[in-house]
Amino acid sequence: MTTAQILSILLSLLMSGGMLIPDNIPNNISAAKLDIKSRELAEIAVPPGLALLTACFIAFLVAY
Repeated sequence: MTTAQILSILLSLLMSGGMLIPDNIPNNISAAKLDIKSRELAEIAVPPGLALLTACFIAFLVAY
């Protein structure tokens, strides 16, 4: 892998990684207020998270 590819992967993970962090306080508060279980939250958060990860990876790969 080239340095640009590694940098793109790391930056993409950094930007999209906050969606499923269990100890993320805003996610916990929102889920509790909406009465959403962790599994339901994951089912909702994974598709946009993967889309964001892919979009960021492609954008960073093109930029570098």
